[in-house]
Amino acid sequence: MPESDFDSVEGIIRGLAVCINGAAAVANIVPLTAILRTPRLLSINEVALNMSLIISDFCLSSMMTMAVATGWGNHGAFLDNRAVCQLQGIATQVFSVVSILTLLLISVNNYLVIVLEWQHLTRPQIAGCVVVSWAVIIGWACLPLAVPGGGFVKQPSEFYCELDATSTHPAAVTVLSINICAMTATPALIGLLYTLIVRKLWISSQRLSTALTSSSKGMMSEAETNKGSLTRQSAVSRNSHTSRQLITAGRSKNLQLQIALVKRALSLVLVFLLSWGAYVIMLIVEYANGKPVTQLTEAVVFLFPSLNALLNPIVLVLMDRRYREAVYDIFGQKPKP
Repeated sequence: MPESDFDSVEGIIRGLAVCINGAAAVANIVPLTAILRTPRLLSINEVALNMSLIISDFCLSSMMTMAVATGWGNHGAFLDNRAVCQLQGIATQVFSVVSILTLLLISVNNYLVIVLEWQHLTRPQIAGCVVVSWAVIIGWACLPLAVPGGGFVKQPSEFYCELDATSTHPAAVTVLSINICAMTATPALIGLLYTLIVRKLWISSQRLSTALTSSSKGMMSEAETNKGSLTRQSAVSRNSHTSRQLITAGRSKNLQLQIALVKRALSLVLVFLLSWGAYVIMLIVEYANGKPVTQLTEAVVFLFPSLNALLNPIVLVLMDRRYREAVYDIFGQKPKP
């Protein structure tokens, strides 16, 4: 596409990018505030993992809002500064990859608890996983700095800096390869874990249904036996029925909570795939061709990852009653029954 043609739509695309990323930054403040105002809202595992996801989304959307808005009308002139471009490129790498690795940690935690029936990871364990993830990501995001002149360059859209697709330097090629693997292999691993989780939940639901049926038949049979002679029904028998009912009710409630948790996590993964899918395809095409895509293509694709940071907090609030109640409390309203 000729540069003059791209200039004619650049303002529209920049406006959309600023609106989407700005809205995402504001939207992520809501669940973050809910967690900070009610520290016991979630378990320590959920707090650590959700905070990691929310913080990465907030930082990425805030940074992109400022980057796109600052470059309006001057073709992203501030990104021509080498130091600014390198810092912005590293930040983009870190905040984007942290999201998918956090979703992987959430799926691993759910697998350990639901399928293997282990206890939740302890506070030091979950904190260690999050810290190590961030440290590793920051480390490999800085690898392109070993490239003479810097491994990050201003992209065709002039919205942000990213790895140079034409660079043959080992550090740049390594980071780009890792990015492609992280964005493709990680969702596949998450899909495998949730397949096993859904299978476990289905088996548990079948067992629970069988237990409910057996319990109901047992109560009906005993009622017929004791029909017309209530005095013969012992207190021990009544206590036994009550105990079985409580156990079954507890198992049913626990299963419902696990199903709701998995639905929410799967929704976050689906949102990530739909949002980042086009970007991953663009990376693969650039990597294969050894040259960047056109300005318009890169600018349009840029909008899709921005939607991920906007939709994540919406999914958290819509699919988790605890978040909804906390949000209502923030705005001083009572939740709808």
